[in-house]
Amino acid sequence: YVMAKIAVSKDLFTINRRKKWITNEFSRKRVHLLRSIHDCLLTSSATINSDNPDLTCRVNGLESTTPSCIIIDKKLKINVNSKVIKNANKRKTVIFYNNGNLKKIKFLKKKKVKLVKQKIVFNNFSLEDLLFKIKSMGYSRIFLESGVNLTSNFLKKNLVNDLSLFISKYKIGTFGLKRFKINNYISKKNSYSKENVNLFGDQFISYNIK
Repeated sequence: YVMAKIAVSKDLFTINRRKKWITNEFSRKRVHLLRSIHDCLLTSSATINSDNPDLTCRVNGLESTTPSCIIIDKKLKINVNSKVIKNANKRKTVIFYNNGNLKKIKFLKKKKVKLVKQKIVFNNFSLEDLLFKIKSMGYSRIFLESGVNLTSNFLKKNLVNDLSLFISKYKIGTFGLKRFKINNYISKKNSYSKENVNLFGDQFISYNIK
């Protein structure tokens, strides 16, 4: 089971070049709750290097439900000073990679990061193979929390069961970067809305798309 989460502005941008957050604090708390009901969180080194997120469940009483962190990092470009790597000894952290320098590999292993070497298919990882590998590691509920590129690739390959969409009440305009083309993946033929909630101005919509 894969749930993908993505946050957008009212004009569908996923990045605001002026501010770190697109959505409000109530949306962000809802994301923490979604993390708590999954056993692993899947992201990319690009997301970690760009945003340096915690990717934990920071809701009082649910801190222990923070899922394992699985990172797609083909060339092992992850920033070793990122919060995720610094806290790898506190929760299981896995990196799928194909090549990287030995010094960095040794450093990550010392930080208790599990490194899994994965083959390349047509210059990239096979997302289907990654999901089978993740399943073989004992995970069955995957929370995909990454940028628009990786999320869109999962959607294009029909590998997402549910899409959690957070829409801000604000437009970004010329300060926006990277649009999420919602209509490419959401239609009356292939999806239905499971939940539609007003989060103090933000809109949260949960779609079943598979």
